[in-house]
Amino acid sequence: MRSMTGFGRAQGADPAKGIGFSVEISSINRKQFELKLSLPHEVAFMETDLRRIIGEKVSRGSVLVRVAEGYDVESVKNDINLHVRKVVAVRASNMISTIADNLTGVSRLIGAFIAAIWVLSLVIMMIALTMLMNERRREFAILRVMG
Repeated sequence: MRSMTGFGRAQGADPAKGIGFSVEISSINRKQFELKLSLPHEVAFMETDLRRIIGEKVSRGSVLVRVAEGYDVESVKNDINLHVRKVVAVRASNMISTIADNLTGVSRLIGAFIAAIWVLSLVIMMIALTMLMNERRREFAILRVMG
């Protein structure tokens, strides 16, 4: 980080747990490094890791990180779809059901293809057997005529 003055905000959600967070990071220029974290109880266990990661990236300045809970998955998804171009956000449960539906269709198509191959192979085997039987009849007819 070259400039010490800045502000950023983002929001995200964990669809598996059905929770969402808003994260704000602001920094101002200072000679020494100072980090202030404001975390909700759900992510308080990450404080040590956050301090280490931010400390590795920032060598000086005062950095304030605020994490607030309260965003639900649907509002984050809708916000992403509204503001981010060429990206379509979906809930994991919707995505999994869509993938399951597509896989069901592919499975049915593969099953139909296998059934068609079985029918075709049976027809070919019947033709081959019929040809062999006709050949044997001719041989027996020739043998009868010869005596």
